Amino acid sequence: EIERLTGQGVAITPDTLKIAENAALILPLHGAVDRAREARRGDDRIGTTGRGIGPAYEDKVGRRAIRICDLSDRDLLAKRVNSLLVHHNALFRGLDLPEVEADDLIEQLHAIAPKIQPYADRVWQRLDEARRQGKRILFEGAQGAMLDVDHGTYPFVTSSNTLGGQAAAGSGVAPGSLGMVLGITKAYTTRVGSGPFPTELDDEIGRRLGERGHEFGTVTGRARRCGWFDAVMVRQAVTIGGIDGIALTKLDVLDGFEQLQVCTGYRIDGALLDHLPAQPALQARAEPVYERFEGWSDSTQGARSWADLPATAVKYIRRIEELIAAPVALLSTSPERDDTILAPSERPSSFISSRDQMATSPASPNGETIALNQSIDLLPGERLPEFDSPQAEAYGARERQTGNPLMVLIARPDLAPRRDVMGKLVRQERLSMLSALSWGIADWPPAGGQRFVAVFPRPRGRRLQPEPGARFEPWREDEILRRLIEPVTPVLRDLEARSITHRAIRADNIFLEGSAEGTCMLGECVMAPPAMDQPAIYEPIEGMLALPGGRGRGFAADDLYALGVTIAVLLAGGDPVEGLDEQARIESKIHRGSYATLIGRTRLSLPMMEVLRGLLCDQRVERWTLHDLELWLGGRRLSPKQPSLPIRGQRPYSVEGTSHWSARAVAAALGLNWEAGVAALKRNDLATWVRRSLSDEELAERVASAGGVGAGASRGGGGLRDRLVSRILMTLDPSAPVRLRGFAADIDAVGQAVSVHYDDPALRQAFGELVQAKLPQAWLDSQLLSRSEHGMLRKSFDVMHHFMSRSEAGCGIERCLYEYNEHLPCLSPNLQGDYVSESADLLPALERVAASGTLPNSPIDRHIAAFACARVKGIPDRLLRTMADGDNVILQQLSVAYFLAEVQRATGQSGFPHLSAWVARLLAPVVEAFHNRDRRKAAAEAIEKAAASGNLLALARAADDPDARQYDETGFAQARAEYAAMAQEIAELESGKLVDPAHVRLRSRQASSLVAGCALGAIFALPILAVLLPSLLVLSVCLLPTLGAYVADRYRDKSLAITVGLLNICGALPALGQLWSRGQTLIAAGEVLGDVFLWLLAYGAAGVGWILFSMMPPVVMTYLSLSGTARAQELRDRQEKLIEIWGKEVADQDDGEEE
Repeated sequence: EIERLTGQGVAITPDTLKIAENAALILPLHGAVDRAREARRGDDRIGTTGRGIGPAYEDKVGRRAIRICDLSDRDLLAKRVNSLLVHHNALFRGLDLPEVEADDLIEQLHAIAPKIQPYADRVWQRLDEARRQGKRILFEGAQGAMLDVDHGTYPFVTSSNTLGGQAAAGSGVAPGSLGMVLGITKAYTTRVGSGPFPTELDDEIGRRLGERGHEFGTVTGRARRCGWFDAVMVRQAVTIGGIDGIALTKLDVLDGFEQLQVCTGYRIDGALLDHLPAQPALQARAEPVYERFEGWSDSTQGARSWADLPATAVKYIRRIEELIAAPVALLSTSPERDDTILAPSERPSSFISSRDQMATSPASPNGETIALNQSIDLLPGERLPEFDSPQAEAYGARERQTGNPLMVLIARPDLAPRRDVMGKLVRQERLSMLSALSWGIADWPPAGGQRFVAVFPRPRGRRLQPEPGARFEPWREDEILRRLIEPVTPVLRDLEARSITHRAIRADNIFLEGSAEGTCMLGECVMAPPAMDQPAIYEPIEGMLALPGGRGRGFAADDLYALGVTIAVLLAGGDPVEGLDEQARIESKIHRGSYATLIGRTRLSLPMMEVLRGLLCDQRVERWTLHDLELWLGGRRLSPKQPSLPIRGQRPYSVEGTSHWSARAVAAALGLNWEAGVAALKRNDLATWVRRSLSDEELAERVASAGGVGAGASRGGGGLRDRLVSRILMTLDPSAPVRLRGFAADIDAVGQAVSVHYDDPALRQAFGELVQAKLPQAWLDSQLLSRSEHGMLRKSFDVMHHFMSRSEAGCGIERCLYEYNEHLPCLSPNLQGDYVSESADLLPALERVAASGTLPNSPIDRHIAAFACARVKGIPDRLLRTMADGDNVILQQLSVAYFLAEVQRATGQSGFPHLSAWVARLLAPVVEAFHNRDRRKAAAEAIEKAAASGNLLALARAADDPDARQYDETGFAQARAEYAAMAQEIAELESGKLVDPAHVRLRSRQASSLVAGCALGAIFALPILAVLLPSLLVLSVCLLPTLGAYVADRYRDKSLAITVGLLNICGALPALGQLWSRGQTLIAAGEVLGDVFLWLLAYGAAGVGWILFSMMPPVVMTYLSLSGTARAQELRDRQEKLIEIWGKEVADQDDGEEE
């Protein structure tokens, strides 16, 4: 294939083609086995292509396959081939085929290896790099969904998985990174080879479809079997393949048919089925149930817009969409590429753009439009305040191809949008709810920086309630049923099926479809944290007690409650309790129940009373479910639920002058008035009230225990008292939020609450104390009935406590912000103007900051450190500790470099020259810390080179060379010692110590002795063999001067005696020579002593010694003076050299030590 394409002029290089190194090879023997097996099946043929794909998959699963990476190791390849042939040659013998020779197969593999290996690569890694760089990746499937080996028409299937999920498993990309799944299907149905085909047309119509559609197999060239469109099979493929939309092709083939048919079900043995069963026998007996459509005579070939299509063709397409439960995103009307129609104008973008692609889109030069995901233009000049959400401003947008008007909501930069919910709602456009068509990060001129934006269909009608609290004309019960409950219930069912809660159902977030009499459509629910914007009246009691940001995602029951409140608002034409303040509303709901509070004395029909009592039940477990609501809509009537009110006490408990009759009411009042709670703790009367008024001894004991009775707790400090009040409230009302002073959040939303209310210092402080005191864990302990997720929550809060107990960057409250709010953008002031919500966004944002020239002190502050640690797993803890070490600037800056390098490693990004240069400048103290000039220069050059490459890890390693640093420290210590010794010697030389008279005399004596000794050594070349008595006699006489010198010598070292004695011995040696030559007898000794010349020689030598000793001091003084001056100059030169190499610290530190 490579050779064929190259021959056609297509350049195929290792840069344009990558083959996974772990890909298994299809060998010639696989094709032989495939064809032989197919031939033996006879009439039971599966219809394989005979290419050997199936047997190759068998070898892969059997761990026998030869992979591309095996071609590079000849020894391993031979072993793999031999192992493979042990299996296949046995098959060949059974199939009466000649066996394969191992050497022949190895030779073939060696021949193709050089042609394939240059293209082998780690494809999984290349794809991940492309994904992190924001590039678009297209995966193409090769076969139909119903040929999937697991979910297809088994055994008439291929040997692999063909569904959308296989794109991740086969390529090695993360499953969560897959975006839109586009299914390809014809406007009729075809199949190659054997297998069930319920709608097959073995008649003139089938042949006509095949001829007009040129239906022949791509590989085998066999004629395809043709039949009517099978909506049952396509719907099944949509479901199991996770298909978001379909491309419907070959619509023009149906031109001219008077009547068309679509299969809507199967009849098997008299039973009607809406799916294809798994049993082959049942598949074979399936009879199609058809729905008939009028055909069209006009040609659709070459049509490029919906207006060009006949009305009957459009009707045919619409019905297909309904039957398969998926929209038609693309429509093909001829083999020409340009003859393609995009999805209808009201919903194109959700299928064309990737759900999770977050590419930054710059504004156009004229500022009029901003491109988003290549399919939508945003209009920053078209403000749409009537469509604002509480936390997002609305602007105009339009579909680029059709000009269809849309709207874009601009998220607040300090809130976390529900991006996970957006992805799950991408196919919600068929239901009555605003769901995002596309979203991303865009440069937004009105905000002066990047913002998260989401595009929605522009509502065609007004809101039910213009704004919260506004009055309007009340609705009749039949209107509420027909226009609100009936269209909204399917939406809630779909949300529940997707494990999503809306949490923004309220009258001012519901739009009318079209005219004022249209049905209702729920507004968006994704631009702010769940339930943040809900007026308290729409929340159950526990939601009213929580901060707006601390209500959490909640449950489907919470959406049903909000629907009930919305009905009450419509019945009343506005807020049904507008005369009550917040605390009074809570107290009324607790004492009277939500139904009585909101409905009051309003006259309702029995069915409406029934549904409202069910939806407004205050106990979540007793509240109506969606199933109950659907039964009610279906006409089934249930007995109206009576409110389950809390137990009323015999006498009230007074809080700030207001009487409260139940434990829940008391807990709510004390939680809203914290100082009253502290006062109640000090009075220690709550347990007594519970015991006497509620007659609940067990609850009284728990309240007393929570309040620390008997432990002197009431006399403790403010922090302790606050914690005890919090525990008391949990005991009195376990279903209420976890609370501490002004902070109150649902147990699932503690992390969310701190992100929403982060700007409030008091709430930040309360959050920190709440976590440090482990109050969330205490809340879990207080629950009488635990949920399955409580164990995970406990672990999560233990981790949160760990973060809050550490003060260094990367921990603390900032870490909790990002660890427990997955889509919260980084709030660092260093990143003003950038919207950084993913780890891959961080380094590009810092690169822009570095390029701007206005640089903070460090690229990393507490927010960036915490954000990176939360988004990038595996950053070593030691980096956080060393970054916090303000006493060691070098270690601190090295840690910054390594920290950023860890982010770069995790994201796989490259090319940050400005950021690298910034970090390199921060590493200047590291370079300056080197004492050695050459080492300092080498380190600076290495850092500069690494910075130029943009590789932060290389930059950190260039600055952090332990061997070089150790060498530098050792050399510096040696240089200091050497310099100190030199300084001391110079000082002695310059102080005149060298020419001091005492020193001169000492040196003179030593020198004279040394000279005399040298003379003796020069003369006394031969060893004295023996000293006999004659010799002693001669020496005694000759050495009398030495004896005199010893007596006269006043010096301790006897240097005079040594000098005279040594030269005296030299003068006595001729006398000894004469003695030894005469035989060493006493007679000979007498003769020698009688020789006057020998006497004069011995005594003259002694005299020379006296003269030498007397003349030596001036000579030594002159020598020492000259040599001392030269030595001092030499030492000064060496000191200057040390300073040049190691720096002035060599001398400064030494001076400091001397001081």
